[in-house]
Amino acid sequence: MASLVLKASGSIGLRLLTQFSQFAFILLLGKVFTMNELGEYGLITSAILLIGYFLGLDVYQYNTREILNPKNDSTALITKQIKFFFSTYGVFFFLLLPVIFLQPGGINAGIVAFAMLITIFDHFSLESFRLFITLESPILANFLLFFRRGLWALLLILLYFGSIYENISLQFVLAFWLSGGLLTTSITLCYLHVRGYLDVKRVPFDLQWVKVAVRISLPYFISTLFFQATLYLNRYILAFCLGSESVGIFTFFQSISNILHVLTYTGIISQLRPSIIRNYNDENLPEFRKRLWLMASGIVLTSILIIFVFTISIDPVLQFTSKSELMAEKRLLYLLLASSALLSMIYVPSTILYTLRKDNIIFRGNMLGFIVNILLSIPFINAYGLVGAPVALLIALICSLTYFSIKVGKDYKPLLFGPIQ
Repeated sequence: MASLVLKASGSIGLRLLTQFSQFAFILLLGKVFTMNELGEYGLITSAILLIGYFLGLDVYQYNTREILNPKNDSTALITKQIKFFFSTYGVFFFLLLPVIFLQPGGINAGIVAFAMLITIFDHFSLESFRLFITLESPILANFLLFFRRGLWALLLILLYFGSIYENISLQFVLAFWLSGGLLTTSITLCYLHVRGYLDVKRVPFDLQWVKVAVRISLPYFISTLFFQATLYLNRYILAFCLGSESVGIFTFFQSISNILHVLTYTGIISQLRPSIIRNYNDENLPEFRKRLWLMASGIVLTSILIIFVFTISIDPVLQFTSKSELMAEKRLLYLLLASSALLSMIYVPSTILYTLRKDNIIFRGNMLGFIVNILLSIPFINAYGLVGAPVALLIALICSLTYFSIKVGKDYKPLLFGPIQ
């Protein structure tokens, strides 16, 4: 338990630093960007995130359980996964080259080039974080996350407020973001090689492994797309219904509210999830239940604390940006904070289902949230304006959480509450 507390404390400290950097960064963008520019940034970040999932095809979901199996060669599995990633990066790169050079429809080649490279290196950085969480090295994972998301944002902030460089443009921001991905990728590859987790010479590219991993991960991949589209598709619907200025306002508040989910995931979910899976595999039911309870109670208490902090601090934060559009839509933050809390709570029943390999239930629950969000977003936005988007998202997440909870409570109640044999 002491080791768990130490790891959690170190991880939370690093994640707080990263989130502080991102929080200050989004405030900077809110101050120096127009809402239209911030909306464009929000659409680009959503595209980078969603395309990244196509690059990985969620094979980490398959490989995580394989790596955690002590009978398997973890070095071979990690090497095969990394070789697969770089093969998909190569395909993605050559597919987008014509777009960069031909510039159809007057598209900005510089923005596309930056976005393409960020997508590749940011995806690998994300997979690095997941890998080190699986290897139960959360402090290292969060160091890398700081390099990926925090360090470059801090440098950008120092440049601006130090009056060194004040002409902050979208391309300038994307260049700094790319530098974070490059740094994280370089450190990860070097570390894995030095520690013996990456053996390029001994382990060849394994097409059979790819076929098995993609086939097994395909339901996860589709489920993840539903899940992520539920969270980020509203930005595109807002752009269609209300224009890019509304996307900028929504992106600002969603970026702030996402701090709640990031902190609960880092400090609680990512710390406990691998051990919950291992306890179940080891048939250690008391510890399995104990850690599930720690996860659920920790998420609830942390969410309440963060919502309270934002409630009492949001006014001076918005005054700093000097944007009347943001002050007028402050209510969006409370709805999006509630959505972030629900998003974190979904991990409790979904962790149980993932551990039990009930992937079809996870798929249906994520698809339910996606469908509800799509069905409600356009009519809600047309009827209620900008506030309709977070309301639709909140209802969609409630539906997903309710579905997962009913399935777990109905079908697996003895596992959670029955007598221990």
